[in-house]
Amino acid sequence: MKKKSNKKEQRNELSICLNGEVYLLDIKNGKRTKQPIDSRVVLQCLSSIINHATNVYLEEKENEKVGIV
Repeated sequence: MKKKSNKKEQRNELSICLNGEVYLLDIKNGKRTKQPIDSRVVLQCLSSIINHATNVYLEEKENEKVGIV
């Protein structure tokens, strides 16, 4: 039998404002607390996500050419 976890799921959202401010919205008990984030950190994160997705896509395309599934 599976044991149920009583831990609340922690969710964080990234908010990028039109004026260039970047906040991490830490959601606790249904309330959002703004924590300012350096935009360079956000750009580094986005860059690594894009690079990873590109590498995965290119790897899948290469596997299709070779016939690996």
